[in-house]
Amino acid sequence: MPEPARARPADPPAADQGDRRPVYRWQPKTPPIWADLWAGGKRARRWRRYWIRDVVEGLGDLAFTTAFRFGPVDACSDLGAYFGRRAGGGAHVEATERARTARRKLAAPMAEAEEHAWLSAMWTNIGRTYAEFAVLHRIVGERCTLHGADLLDAAAADGRPVILALVHLGNWEAAIAAAARHVASAQRQPLHLIYQPPLNRFRHWVARQARGRVGITLLPPGTRGTRPALEVLARGGVLVLAVDEGFDNYVYGPFLGRAPVLRGNMQTLVRLAWRTGARVLPLYGLRRDGARFDIRIGQPIALFEGSQARNTPLVPERALAAVQRLDAVFSPLVITNLQQWYMLPQFGLRPDDVFALSA
Repeated sequence: MPEPARARPADPPAADQGDRRPVYRWQPKTPPIWADLWAGGKRARRWRRYWIRDVVEGLGDLAFTTAFRFGPVDACSDLGAYFGRRAGGGAHVEATERARTARRKLAAPMAEAEEHAWLSAMWTNIGRTYAEFAVLHRIVGERCTLHGADLLDAAAADGRPVILALVHLGNWEAAIAAAARHVASAQRQPLHLIYQPPLNRFRHWVARQARGRVGITLLPPGTRGTRPALEVLARGGVLVLAVDEGFDNYVYGPFLGRAPVLRGNMQTLVRLAWRTGARVLPLYGLRRDGARFDIRIGQPIALFEGSQARNTPLVPERALAAVQRLDAVFSPLVITNLQQWYMLPQFGLRPDDVFALSA
């Protein structure tokens, strides 16, 4: 099953508070050659991963998506739920423990059996989402109820660009697809997504095909995506960027009660909005029942006070205030729907993390 989008910064993070992540510059990987196998060490491991493991896993994903593309949607989703539960207790034990630890910081205490069922339901949602890639083009129709389309139309009515700030809840791919279908129908233009390509080239192909079938135009992540993203916004387009991202098993946003910092996709979104005058609206989807979803576009988020002077510097104080306004929308949303948040198994903790929202 293909890996979901894990958007990383479209622009390099500022050197501000705390540690600094390296600037992310995505590049397509060149295939390893025979000499790498004989060289041993990391080169040999990369060769085996690229030519053996990725092929086996990737062909399995291709077979699954091909088999279910025109098959029963509910059967596809249910099979994903089964594999998701198995993965949570098997291959992803460490991720389950990270999710357990984070849940205890962010939600009310539970008995052990209740917590086990809660985590199993979390993995069920993740498994369904992976499997539903195969039938995404069919889910986006009558199985998705889109709320707030009028807010998106009103935001774009005067030609200003729009950034849909996505959070990985429910089946986020269904949320993007539903928004893409509406933008294509109402505004006669494609929706652009900054996305993180899966490491497995077969899964990358599956992801591109699935998103292409529902009218999503893909932009590369990292610094390679900055210029095309600005071009999209400069001509009044609609861009999707995730506000939550995992990097080395640590999620930089939303803050969920931690001290706010200028780092990651939330800062990137603020900078894009500042430079282009884009309106920012939240986008998310919640799983209602099986493979059925409520997709919601929220009210515009006023990131900046006063007029936007695009030719003036975005000083750290103003950027931080804008990031906090974003967080004020998304932290409560994630906390309320924590079980459907894909990033929880990647959340991670640091010794200096203090949670104002702790139960």
